[in-house]
Amino acid sequence: MDNKKPPISDKELKEKLLEANKNRVGIEKGKIDSTTNGLGWDLESTGTGLRYQVYETANGDSIKLSDVVEVKYVITYLNGDSIYSSKNGSSQFFTVGRDNIESGIHEVVTYLKVGDKAHVVLPAHLAHGFMGDNQKIPSNTTLLYDLEIVSVQ
Repeated sequence: MDNKKPPISDKELKEKLLEANKNRVGIEKGKIDSTTNGLGWDLESTGTGLRYQVYETANGDSIKLSDVVEVKYVITYLNGDSIYSSKNGSSQFFTVGRDNIESGIHEVVTYLKVGDKAHVVLPAHLAHGFMGDNQKIPSNTTLLYDLEIVSVQ
């Protein structure tokens, strides 16, 4: 008796992978909702899955692609454990849409102004994705940012 299953078609494989990804995204969304509701954050959501809340509003300049932005930040896991931060009041500069940082950060700064402080939630696909950062951020990790826009050039 032959117990081998027939090979799966490309279409069936694609459907199974799509379903698995939808399940993973649904689980991540539930974890994000639970965490941010517990923190009392009232977040805006974008079509990409990015969520953010400006908790200190400023009247500074808007930010657009190719601007050089100076930010201060604290990055944590969903459980609140700190991962990275701009140390001792230092800041980081990057060019919007060009530098090799999380795609969600490139997106969120375009919704902010100089002087704004915001809570930002980056689902894994907008953070370091499947690979992580090969240092402190594992594969498929959601990140929470406390982000301050210091300046724009």
